[in-house]
Amino acid sequence: MKRRSGLITSPFVLLLAVLAAVAVILVPAGSASPGGTYTANLCDVLVSGVCPEGATTPPALPGGSTTFYLSLHNTSLSDQLDSATIGVPTGVTNALFAYDDASISTAGSASVTATQVTLSGLAVLPGDTVTVELKVTACTSGTYDWGGTVIGVDNFTLDNTTPSDNSLTASLATAKQCHLAFVSGQPQDTVKNLKITDDLYSSGGDLKIGLFDSGDHPVSFDGACPSGPGCVSVDFSGGDASAALSGTKKQALVVVDGVSGSVASFGDLSLNKNNSAPGTPDYKLDFTLAGATEGSSDGFSIVDAGKKCPGGSCSLPANFGATGDNSTTTSNVSTSFTTAGGLSLAFFTSALPADVTGLAGGCKGFVPTTSAGVTLEIHGTTGTAFITFGLSDQALKARFGPNYGQKNVPLCLGAQRVNSSGTPIPCDAPDGAGGPAWTGKELDSIGLVASGKFRAAVCDLTTHLWWAIAPNFQDKLPKNTALEPLSIMISAWGSTVASDGTTLRTFTVKKPNPWDFNGRG
Repeated sequence: MKRRSGLITSPFVLLLAVLAAVAVILVPAGSASPGGTYTANLCDVLVSGVCPEGATTPPALPGGSTTFYLSLHNTSLSDQLDSATIGVPTGVTNALFAYDDASISTAGSASVTATQVTLSGLAVLPGDTVTVELKVTACTSGTYDWGGTVIGVDNFTLDNTTPSDNSLTASLATAKQCHLAFVSGQPQDTVKNLKITDDLYSSGGDLKIGLFDSGDHPVSFDGACPSGPGCVSVDFSGGDASAALSGTKKQALVVVDGVSGSVASFGDLSLNKNNSAPGTPDYKLDFTLAGATEGSSDGFSIVDAGKKCPGGSCSLPANFGATGDNSTTTSNVSTSFTTAGGLSLAFFTSALPADVTGLAGGCKGFVPTTSAGVTLEIHGTTGTAFITFGLSDQALKARFGPNYGQKNVPLCLGAQRVNSSGTPIPCDAPDGAGGPAWTGKELDSIGLVASGKFRAAVCDLTTHLWWAIAPNFQDKLPKNTALEPLSIMISAWGSTVASDGTTLRTFTVKKPNPWDFNGRG
């Protein structure tokens, strides 16, 4: 059979040729397509409107609100760069970071959330660069990294032909990290199990904590609780370690309209045990926020009874009922204020510090009864205060025998001077500001008050109080003594019956200016 000359055309070849022709027709020149490349660089100073490629010094973030720049350079030969997303940088644990705003140097638009910037309509031709101005909040120290998959540019890939062409980190020094501080007043003394506020005895407002940069400027950050970024937690330190802090102990930072910065408000915190025992430190509230430096409050007291008083006279009764081996104790304090002030009473059952009752102590040889002691705090008073201290007659007989005589019963008192605003001055304050010591009495061999024997109170370096046995109004100092004139003293004795039927012997102690004190009988 005679063969026909020429090529044989397959229908499959024809089909592939048609498809190839169609594919070429559907890709217009200059459009985005897989295979495009770009470089990316961060900076805080632009050079000719762009971030220099391969910058050797990463931007240094100041902490708080700041602005820096990101330049995207289209290194493709034929692909147009139209859109990009910028996510949250990596590298910093518990970072307090959020995007606040963004703007573009050329055509296009930017939409911003706290965690992402979306760029669209960029139309960056091959060889051209787009620069984005980023306004962020960055509070946590460390190195922020926008490398990896944080930046997504169309279907482009990062041009790593020369790795030094890309610079995608920024640093925040430890010293520049943001910190927590009070926006409201500090927590003030209050009664156990009652709300802790920024004024005495629950009369103030909520405790408000804000976020601040290293220059103490407010920082705006919307947080989320219980575990999100910007969730502030609180706990206590000092005071009675066995106490429990109640209330909502996690609150989110919130940006409030018309208020600079952000605030976390704590409005229902309370503590259930006083810190009245001599030598027990003040309570403090400690506020923590992941990614920021913590903030702690000034010291404050938790008491059994407290009252804020207007100017003029003021009194406050309190009672410590019998529990177990502890006999009923009652106290009533009265004084006057030239302006608003506060009174508080708290009872303690623990022993006095060993240094106070030891051989060199101000209350050498003192052994207390089973009745509770009492702590008195007076805020801002300029008047003389009187505290009537009721001790169980049964407890006194058990300690001193049936015929003890109230005049012979010792009260061991620790006192501090207060300044004109009512602030206590430690006995060991520099330059002798806490002295001189007040004058007290000595004890005899069986622990009763020794007649006619006086001594200066002794400064205890643990409690920072001047300690001595209280004299009484019948005592008279010897002539030409070097001791200070009598000031703190028992001004009256008496008796009463407590609400639970306990017979009490009462001791009224006069506290003149400028003293405040603790006492144990």
